[in-house]
Amino acid sequence: MWELVDLPHDYSIRTDFSEKNVHMCGAKDEVNVWYRKNFLMDEKYADKHFTLIFEGISMTAEIYFNGSLMAVVPGAYTWTEIDITPRMHFGKNPNYISVFVRGDAQQIWKYEGIGIYDNVKMLVREHLNIAHNGLWTHSEKLFSTGWVLHCEAEIDNHLYENRRGKVVFELFDRENNSAGIVEQQFDIESDSRQNVKTALQIASPRLWDLDDPYLYKVVCSVICNDKITDTESVSAGFRTAEFDSEKGFFLNGKKELLTGLELNMVIQ
Repeated sequence: MWELVDLPHDYSIRTDFSEKNVHMCGAKDEVNVWYRKNFLMDEKYADKHFTLIFEGISMTAEIYFNGSLMAVVPGAYTWTEIDITPRMHFGKNPNYISVFVRGDAQQIWKYEGIGIYDNVKMLVREHLNIAHNGLWTHSEKLFSTGWVLHCEAEIDNHLYENRRGKVVFELFDRENNSAGIVEQQFDIESDSRQNVKTALQIASPRLWDLDDPYLYKVVCSVICNDKITDTESVSAGFRTAEFDSEKGFFLNGKKELLTGLELNMVIQ
């Protein structure tokens, strides 16, 4: 019998402890669980690209979409990305997501739970887009006040045609004012992925420090035929960190003390 649950979900919290399983999984019973969900997709999205993302399933799992096995999750500590575009139904024909979670696939001794323990997302985008988790930035100090912000984006072209376009990286401060912009051209083949890299020069950025953890925002836009096909953003900061074996730790050239928890242990 099916029941309605909210994610994240752990089925093993309702199982009993087992004397036969004291060496694994926090001594909880091992069970296998099915999840399913159905939904309708409006026909106005028929020309879009669909990506289904599971951010965490414990322990291992099989993921089905509309009756087809789409992915096998080998372990509990990774996310899974699935292109479901070719199998998507539109209009009044429902779509079905089914997930078979194997709780008897032991991995380590500690309690890991059994179920979909993290977010599940469906991305609906153009066929020319920024890959999931495909946007990075890294700041580097060049001289006394000058900095460079390295920007990189992975571009996916799911079309069966080559595409030419550009990627625009724009830096915004905390007040959402533009602090710099740079663009990079790209030529990408059909059904492929390409890394696009460039760098943005910043004269005197506001630094991130312990008293004021100041962060900027980088907005990345993919443009093809004068049309924005995808936009993503990521936080970016500017700071220097240095460890010296004799003098200690320095943040932005200023010495900082690293403090922790002192443990007093008594042995009998």
